[in-house]
Amino acid sequence: YSIDSSAHAVIMADVGSTEMDLSRGNYAVEFTRHIRIHILDKNAYEEATFQIPTFHDRNGNNGDRIDDIRAVSYNLNEGKVEETKMGKDAIFTDKAARSVDITKFTLPAVHEGTIIDVQYKIFSGFRFGIRGYAFQGRLPRLWTEYKASIPSFTQFQIDRKGYLDVATSTEEHSAMLGQLSIVFTDHRWVAENVPGFKPEGFVSAASNYLSRVEFHLTALTAPLEPQTLVTSWPTATRRLLEDEDFGRKFDQNNPWLDDVMQPMMKGTQLEQARAIYAYVRDKIKCEGNSGSVYLTQSVRDVLRKGSATVSDVNLLLVTMLRHAGIQADPVMLSTRENGFVYTLFPMLNRFNYVITIATIDGQTIYLDASKPRLGFGRLMPECYNGMGRVINSNADVVLLPADSLREKSNVGVMLGLDGKNGWKGYVQEAQGHIASYESRSTIQEKGQDAFRADPYFYGKGFAEVGAERILALSWIVLRLSYEAMWPCASCT
Repeated sequence: YSIDSSAHAVIMADVGSTEMDLSRGNYAVEFTRHIRIHILDKNAYEEATFQIPTFHDRNGNNGDRIDDIRAVSYNLNEGKVEETKMGKDAIFTDKAARSVDITKFTLPAVHEGTIIDVQYKIFSGFRFGIRGYAFQGRLPRLWTEYKASIPSFTQFQIDRKGYLDVATSTEEHSAMLGQLSIVFTDHRWVAENVPGFKPEGFVSAASNYLSRVEFHLTALTAPLEPQTLVTSWPTATRRLLEDEDFGRKFDQNNPWLDDVMQPMMKGTQLEQARAIYAYVRDKIKCEGNSGSVYLTQSVRDVLRKGSATVSDVNLLLVTMLRHAGIQADPVMLSTRENGFVYTLFPMLNRFNYVITIATIDGQTIYLDASKPRLGFGRLMPECYNGMGRVINSNADVVLLPADSLREKSNVGVMLGLDGKNGWKGYVQEAQGHIASYESRSTIQEKGQDAFRADPYFYGKGFAEVGAERILALSWIVLRLSYEAMWPCASCT
């Protein structure tokens, strides 16, 4: 394909639509997608595996229902097109989080040259929810199109992202809802010959730059009960603090913590905070990120069970810090993988991560106890993705731009002639915080042999790393020493 001669697969067409079905005298949201991909070589076999998220409320009700999955592989065999349909037994559904399910399937008979064709529908229990759509991804696309039909009794903020020239058009049509004639505005976006997105070395997150469209419901009008759904940030966070699955589960008197925290209540507030942070980080096993700011269990159950999500772990940390009399609040973020958040008005469902902010002796400290080897006052790079909000009555802004993250390493080199053998060098490297974290993780999870087998160190005489260096989790860096030989042409 001329669009990208190096591509392992090309999306021939990707067409989606969202409509509100009024045929049954009510209305239901129906999302349809039809995608066709040409597999060019074996490096693209993974494109035949699909993972489709569906959502429901925190009680498991009023959710999406995926239906009518049709998947076919087409192969050319001796001049004839062979069609292989995927059976229903190839479809599986896993629970990714409390409010998210993932439907998975892999098409059969996929070879070099196969064309796969997939269609599916999602019926949404969220009556006014319109799915966003991406016009770009890692594969080049010959044709990508999305249609969204929006009834006149709803108002949406339509947010466009990316740099592609996407053609846009609108038209209107009417449909009957009982005795009422409802006017719909039909939006259509089309892009041709879209190149695959290739992340650059200094791009913080590809999701922040991919061309896509998103929809945010802002108001309902007649014939429904008119209401404005856009609130202020302080109102949104105040409601969150009053929510049964958030603030009410951790912002209360917790006498059951008295005995647990007794050994940590020594020294200054900073020393106590360090002890509490280390306790939560080391005692609670993080089972992953739920993709939501909400608790999946009470903070007392988090401590009792010893396993939890990112939100659970850091909300327990907030609870214990407050119990110690330390000013602490949760902060909601959108990670780099999740992309930038539209910040004009609150959209809590776009935030997917929770950390802790503490103020001690006038100093602001960010904490994430969900990472087992992360030092006090440190965050992983994934958290540096722009704006976050403190979940308190003021909804204070937290800015964590990617450019504010600094990683330094120091390398010392000593060179000397070793007779006719050439230059002999001794190198000592003091890794930066993030590199040090990753090195410690590799050593603790896989052992020093696996660490030394890394191509970066192979053949360089990498020395043993002392246990005190591996276990040091604060600002102390991991020091690496190794020797290397360089030939010397003038030494012979």
